[in-house]
Amino acid sequence: MFVRRLDDLQTLKERKANRTGKPIEDAIFGPDDADLRWSRFKDFEPGVMHQVIGEGCSRSCAGSVATDPPTPST
Repeated sequence: MFVRRLDDLQTLKERKANRTGKPIEDAIFGPDDADLRWSRFKDFEPGVMHQVIGEGCSRSCAGSVATDPPTPST
């Protein structure tokens, strides 16, 4: 249900941007994340859902994982 709410919030932001003619502020889903939106995701077959989540997490989590080991403090 969490993903559905995120999709609903994104839809509201898109409608506001269309109404005002301004760009979307703080977009939740980028152009490459369309398959992660509930409105599309809910219609996928289970195997496709698993693949989309795996690929989506790899894409969005790649920048947040530290690649260097922590430096010990003395």
